[in-house]
Amino acid sequence: MKRQTITHQYGVSNAATLAFVVAVLGAAGCDPATDRPPYSPFTGSTIDTIQATPDVVMERLADVIDSIGILKRSQSVRDGYLGTRGYDVQGARPRDRDIYNPERVVVFRFWADPMSRGRTRVTGEATYLKTHDPSLPTRLAETLVTPGHPGHAQLRAILDALKSQAGG
Repeated sequence: MKRQTITHQYGVSNAATLAFVVAVLGAAGCDPATDRPPYSPFTGSTIDTIQATPDVVMERLADVIDSIGILKRSQSVRDGYLGTRGYDVQGARPRDRDIYNPERVVVFRFWADPMSRGRTRVTGEATYLKTHDPSLPTRLAETLVTPGHPGHAQLRAILDALKSQAGG
């Protein structure tokens, strides 16, 4: 038995029309606007588990960052992301860059992802610009600080303060 396809006056089948409607409605329902960057944390970033929901974690994290005097570049409680501007870890002050000592100026980024039972996985990274090549996207010019670097110690201090405020 041959199956018949009903077509409209413009030569489009019901199945094609349905597929188009589903695609349009699906696209209308998603919100691609996010403050989370399009990349993932570097391999080797620091990961902690906090006994709180992502929104609480992000609010407490913002408080910790503010108390240290680090300026935020991007923050979204809804998206579970916080990124900072440059911070001179030796001078303990905001700073965009240091051409002669690039390892001094660190950028911190944090991702908060929900887990089961009201817990949140927080991934934190501390990076510096290993090269000042304007032809490269910033992410490709960055590298993680190494353990023992003052930026790594500052990252650990931020995460420890977050754990004490939000629950560890």
